[in-house]
Formats: sequence, structure tokens, C-alpha cells
Amino acid sequence: MPKEPEHLNDEQLNAKLTEILENFPLYTEYRYIGANQNVLPKTIQRFCPQCRRDSDWQHMVNRNQFASDRAPFVQRSYTCANCKVQIVYFVYSWREERQTVEKKTISIFSFRKYGQWPPIEQRISPQLEKALEKSDDLDFYKAALRLRNFGNGIGAMAYMRRVIENHMSDMLQILSQEAEAKGLQPLSKEEIKEKRFSDKVADAEKLFPALITPHDYPNPFLPLYKLTSDALHNLSEAESVALFDECRNVFEYVFSSLRPHLNEQKKFLEDLQKLARKSATVNETEAKSAKP
Repeated sequence: MPKEPEHLNDEQLNAKLTEILENFPLYTEYRYIGANQNVLPKTIQRFCPQCRRDSDWQHMVNRNQFASDRAPFVQRSYTCANCKVQIVYFVYSWREERQTVEKKTISIFSFRKYGQWPPIEQRISPQLEKALEKSDDLDFYKAALRLRNFGNGIGAMAYMRRVIENHMSDMLQILSQEAEAKGLQPLSKEEIKEKRFSDKVADAEKLFPALITPHDYPNPFLPLYKLTSDALHNLSEAESVALFDECRNVFEYVFSSLRPHLNEQKKFLEDLQKLARKSATVNETEAKSAKP
């Protein structure tokens, strides 16, 4: 069942259309009432592959030819305001439907994006690519992003959960090494392998470094896993897309930050131990030299 249409003014509609063009997955319908605006936003923001950065993109349209952008099935384009070379094309339907509600006829508008070229960016940070490159998980996560961009939120969450499951043992092993460096009892590979996922999450919560999740903040593995599971069993595609977007920043930060942080800390501790040993040698030499 479609959601009740939102009541918007023209300024709110312009902001919503900007959000739809920039980020909404394909085929997602947005319904509203109230606003009278019938042209697309003048400017949107997106990544420019030629400029290699996010930039403003300007609506390209001949108003002598098209007085309105609101039509059942049309194509419009935007060009990068910086390089003025790159162009993105959108195919969409922007309809008006007249309905009688309590003996009063009102206009209900709907906007649905059917196509976009080049497609919605599936950019992954170099840090995350490096963290996932030695397994199938990078392909799984790219698949999750593609599914999200086509409105298949449930499938996207399933792939995200697969990456979390696959890396849980790996992350726990890294955290266990960190614990050993601090003088705590480490977990063996066999112990980690035999544990249930819920037990692994509990162990990770004890060992998770405070630099990444400070005191009073939750271990991110547990909510990520629970929410991805909830999407598979209880949520609609649209709800799962929204939840995927909420989980994405936490997921990418944890998986791209944890391993580099621990590696840097390990290198620091090793270098510190080397300096300590050299310092001890210098002290011994000085002590010997001082003897009569």
C-alpha cells in the first residue's frame, strides 16, 4: 500500500526533488500534495568523474521548448558546473492525479525515477577496498550497493549481513591479538571458529578499542547484525533501503578503520619496544663506562 502523500510547499518540494535526483534508488515513488512547482531543481550535487570531486550540476533545459518539467514520461539532464563536460541524464515520470476526498477534489502528485545515466555512484573508499580486497566480501558489498540503487533494499541488507558474518571471526582474531598485547587472555583460532555469532559479538564488545567506539557507545557489530536481520524478516523494500543508508556509514567506518588502527598501534608498540631495548643497552654501556 502506498504511503499517504506528504503536504509540501514549493521550497520543501524543491529540496525533496533534489534529494530524489541525487540519492533515491530507481523506481521508488514519492507522492505529495500542496506544492505547485512544476520544474526540476536548478542545481543538484553529485560526484564528477572528470573533476574527481563532488560538484554542483546545473539543469540543462530550453524553457522555450519546455515550459514545464512535470510530465508522465520524460528525460532531462544536468551538466557539471565546474568542467562543463560531464552530463547526467534522468528519465522519470512526474504525474498529477485528481482525487475526490470528502467531496473536495484535490491534486495528488507522484514522482518516480525510472532511469539514470551514468548510474548512481557506487563509490567505495580506498580504505574500505583495501580492508575487503582479500576475500569475496568486496564483491558482496558492491552487489549490496547495486541492489540498493535499484530499490532492492532487502537484498542489499542480506549482502551487508553476509560481509559482517564473514568478517566477524577475522575481526575477533585481530581484536584478540590486541588484547594479548595488553596482557589480556587471547582467544585461539579454534575457540573463535567454534563460537556462535552472539558469543563472538559479546567477545568483540569486551575487546573493541575505545578509540573507535568510546565509552558508553555500543559495539557496532551487534546493532548492524540485528538491523540487517530485521530487514530480511520484517521490513519492506523501501524501509530496507532507508535502513541500509543509515547502516552504511557505520559499516564502512568500522570495516575501513578497525584494521588500519590496530596495525598502526601494533607498529607503534613494536617501535616503542625497540627504542626501550636500545635505551636499556645505552644505560648498560654508560654504567660500565662509569665503573673505575
